[in-house]
Amino acid sequence: MLAVSLSPLAALGHCIAEARESPGSVGLTPLAIWLLTVAGCAVVLVLSASAMGRARSARIRTPLLPAATAFLSLLTPIVSLAHVLLHFGDYFQYTMGRQHRRGNASRLPRLAPTKGSRFPEAAISAWRENARTEIASVAAFNHLANDLLSLGAPVELVRGACAAALDEIEHGRASLALVGDEWDVLEFPEAAWPRDRSVSRVRLAADAVIQGCVLELASANVAAELASRDDVLPEVRQLLQGIALDEARHAAHGWAVIEWVLGTSDRASALLEMGRELERVSQTAEPVTGYDDLERWGIPSTSMWSRAVDGALQETRERLAARPEVGARQRSRAAINAVSTPSSASAQ
Repeated sequence: MLAVSLSPLAALGHCIAEARESPGSVGLTPLAIWLLTVAGCAVVLVLSASAMGRARSARIRTPLLPAATAFLSLLTPIVSLAHVLLHFGDYFQYTMGRQHRRGNASRLPRLAPTKGSRFPEAAISAWRENARTEIASVAAFNHLANDLLSLGAPVELVRGACAAALDEIEHGRASLALVGDEWDVLEFPEAAWPRDRSVSRVRLAADAVIQGCVLELASANVAAELASRDDVLPEVRQLLQGIALDEARHAAHGWAVIEWVLGTSDRASALLEMGRELERVSQTAEPVTGYDDLERWGIPSTSMWSRAVDGALQETRERLAARPEVGARQRSRAAINAVSTPSSASAQ
């Protein structure tokens, strides 16, 4: 019967995971989820120990069920902590631009099998993976546009998010075309608008500081660096030059969103939440994933992507720290005006 007491813990974990699908609805961090699991397992451990103690007092053999339950209650927090730490690293996997996230991981679409090209197999796989991240960014920017609209953001910010989604469509198409494939997304159910999704200006700013200011800037810098190298194929350099410009504009849009939020009554809460978000992801800079020996084909190495993320984090922290305390509304208006020009994708 004690083993059955583990069932509520499993149900709790499932409910929390479902709630995390809509980040604005439940503000639980992975650490909070782990602490809840530890608390539940502690209750189970106490009940199991009590049962084993009564068995010893009665001088009967220790029942297997309480012993097994006690072992599971000790093992579960360790496994769940490992799961939390692994998911933290998902922030820094190589991806061109804004991630489409549900819960604690980025979500990607499925593609049809490759048709092959003159690129080596590893480069084909890497560019197809990049196309998946670009296509996922289409959903991310569309969701951002809806969030901005729901919060009454200026039309320039809404238009900028929609224009960025068009950019990402072109990036995904061009990434696939580079290796001889066509746009052929099999399915991407996570792109659908989540049920009961709630959003706030504070949450929007916290997302923008990582997804926009850090990841978009890192992507722009990596693309620009690779596009400047003579050993990269000409057609790859041409594609990367366009991506670098677009991603830099997307980063500027992220800052414009932040400036808009900081010009509202949520300024203090937004600054606090952005600081927490930067601190949290700064502590997980080790699990960076990327590719090696593919820079000639336009794919950054693990070390190049790691340097770009570290540099973007540092630049973002310094820019936030250097903000003057006055003129918030004027800076907000200037930042919004700076991103109100049409993007290359929408102009084509």
